[in-house]
Amino acid sequence: MRRALGGVGAAAILALASHAGAQEKQFNALVFRPAAGPRDLVMVQKSEVIGHLSPIVGLYTDLAFNPLAMINNDTMGDIKVVTAGLTFTPTVGIGFFNWIDVTAAIPLVAWQTGANLRDIGSEGAIASNAVGDMRLQARLAIPYLNRKSEVKSGFGMAVAGNVNLPTGNPAAFTGDGTVTGGPVLIMDYRFGFGLLLAANAGLWLRPGGEFLGVKLGDMASFGVGAEGYVLQRYGISIIGEVYGYPSLTKFPTQPSEVPAEVLLGIRWQSKWASPSPPAAASAPRAGSARRRSGSSTTSPGSPRRAASRRRSSASS
Repeated sequence: MRRALGGVGAAAILALASHAGAQEKQFNALVFRPAAGPRDLVMVQKSEVIGHLSPIVGLYTDLAFNPLAMINNDTMGDIKVVTAGLTFTPTVGIGFFNWIDVTAAIPLVAWQTGANLRDIGSEGAIASNAVGDMRLQARLAIPYLNRKSEVKSGFGMAVAGNVNLPTGNPAAFTGDGTVTGGPVLIMDYRFGFGLLLAANAGLWLRPGGEFLGVKLGDMASFGVGAEGYVLQRYGISIIGEVYGYPSLTKFPTQPSEVPAEVLLGIRWQSKWASPSPPAAASAPRAGSARRRSGSSTTSPGSPRRAASRRRSSASS
């Protein structure tokens, strides 16, 4: 039976080796990593940085059902590591000189529950609450490709670097146990009629190892998104994204091995800050669903967003 790590994260499906009696190296399964910038999409970032000395504060909520399940290769039975969970992700950020911004985000698992993990070498259920790895990011707009607020259309580009501090708990699948991170290249183009297309590509440098015979290690990151106004007069736009984290330890041989997720959302932008109501959707995989919502408080003129997502994850 072919074994592959299909998405080291939400709704990951792994094949269990028959010798899983010893404690295995566990990993960070939290791959919903929302961007902190209010002008970003949800997961896909834009080249537009936070305004000079404009502080932002935001909060995402994540309600998940069966986000992490495994398949026993001997009995072909499911081991539902996490059957349900509620996570809050506060975000903060600030911009400098309209050229650079710095942000921080940390997932806080307020509650989660799951089955007994005896088959993977850990007696009892997963910890009921945990903290994830704190993510720090600096983003720099590239000179001559910095589409400032007064420019309504054109190409933009930025580079960013992430550092993830080991504040999470690997035993609860909320941390890698060491410092991780990597670079991100951000490109976008805004058309004169308001449509924006964005693409991100980067690396997530993670510790190597094995989990039940599946190799763990560095991952690539990708994201493609679009935003278009539906009621520009009222600042209402729709967002669509595709993003994922394919493994670099084993090159995918077919599309089903590429862990990708699809997100749909709606954003309301107003001159004066006020939270927008959350949107929600369920994932297409049977037995797995999520609800997302997000809001932030910023200086006047910054957008609000509420997002929901649908997921398509690889299986082994």
